[in-house]
Amino acid sequence: MIIDSHCHAWRTWPYEPAVAQPEEHASLQRAWRELVSWGVSSALVVAARLTGNSDNNEWLTAQAPAFDGVFAIAADWDSRWLPTYHAPDADARLGAILREMRPQAVAHYLGDADDGWFGEPATDVALALLAEHATPLSLHAPPGWRDAVIGAARRHPGLPIVLHHLAFSGHDDVDDLRALAACDNVYVKASGAYYASAADSARTLAARTRAAVDLFGPLRVLWGSDHPVAQRRGFDPRVHLEAVAAVLDPAEQRAVLGDNARRLFFEEPE
Repeated sequence: MIIDSHCHAWRTWPYEPAVAQPEEHASLQRAWRELVSWGVSSALVVAARLTGNSDNNEWLTAQAPAFDGVFAIAADWDSRWLPTYHAPDADARLGAILREMRPQAVAHYLGDADDGWFGEPATDVALALLAEHATPLSLHAPPGWRDAVIGAARRHPGLPIVLHHLAFSGHDDVDDLRALAACDNVYVKASGAYYASAADSARTLAARTRAAVDLFGPLRVLWGSDHPVAQRRGFDPRVHLEAVAAVLDPAEQRAVLGDNARRLFFEEPE
């Protein structure tokens, strides 16, 4: 069983350059065809309310049921491209998302610079609400946010915080993530190696995944394709998946490639 912990789909293609069939190119149908061809059985779709897709949360919620439970959704909460990014009352907006969507996770994309958002009382209220609802936070957090993420993880030990793209580690041994790994509720997605190394992204991802498993343990690392953004950047997620599988033993493969995502995003909380 292989579960993709990080893919996307939109009503219409949100990036430049434009494509000939923008609706099909970004669709859940295309995502599913690609995933099946790699042997994937289900996936977490990370919402991103980008240009032309301000309704990505609602659109995914309406589209996903047609796929009979294949897709879980991480709803976009106040991400960096939105006018509500780090505006007051973040907790109220999160509460509305949880009530109206009942997503399997919530996604938040942080800007490059730490603006003190994790120190806001409303943020702590919101994170406590996520923990109460047993809803993981799927978090895009550039390196400048690491101390703030560690602080939030310690204040909310019951909240799984799942960091995108190996937390943008700058080293193949991911030793720069050691303080994050010390927080038992912090997870990392083995995805997006091309952000760090365009020259040999599959080798980079494999090396960093192996190191992350050694550092975080096999139960806190999850593979993700970043479809269709990976293909937009010229990389083949199947090659990345095969490279990651090759550096893991069978028990680690079961955890990293499937069981961890199933436990976090597809099982009903107790």
